[in-house]
Amino acid sequence: MAWTDLADLHGISPDIELPVHGQVVTFPGRISAWAGSLLLTIRAATLGQEGDAQEIGERVIEKLNISERDVIALESELLGDGDARLAALGVTGMERQHIVNTLTMWHMSGQEAARSVWEAGGKDPARPNRATRRKTGGSSSTKGGKGAAHSREGSGVKSANVPVASRSRSGTRTTRKS
Repeated sequence: MAWTDLADLHGISPDIELPVHGQVVTFPGRISAWAGSLLLTIRAATLGQEGDAQEIGERVIEKLNISERDVIALESELLGDGDARLAALGVTGMERQHIVNTLTMWHMSGQEAARSVWEAGGKDPARPNRATRRKTGGSSSTKGGKGAAHSREGSGVKSANVPVASRSRSGTRTTRKS
């Protein structure tokens, strides 16, 4: 019996369309094996970590010694031809990072997880910040309950919003506080 062709199993991923400044901007629905592997490596390195997703992403990129050239290439692949359209629309650096975070989530966890990131302003919607959790008596990763999914023994970060990087168009690292 013949095996089903891989292309038939996965089909053609549709392009990703996001509303930006009153326009629909199209981004690639498929990324290379290299880009997918890099995203999975970054995601695996972030599992179980607490804190701001942006800061975690930056630390992981540095810890894994991912070059600035690779980060720029990854962002370029995620954005595709849509990057030029974003520039023409006058998208800010923060808005561009919101889009990159959404596309990263799309390729790591699918459309619904990406929609959650999009609607949460490009941030991880799964968890409130630490101050909010303390104020409301939320669970920590050591107590079980909702936070247990974030421990190393748990299933991992539910939405794993891992920013690719915070870099300006010139390639210099920028830091944005949530």
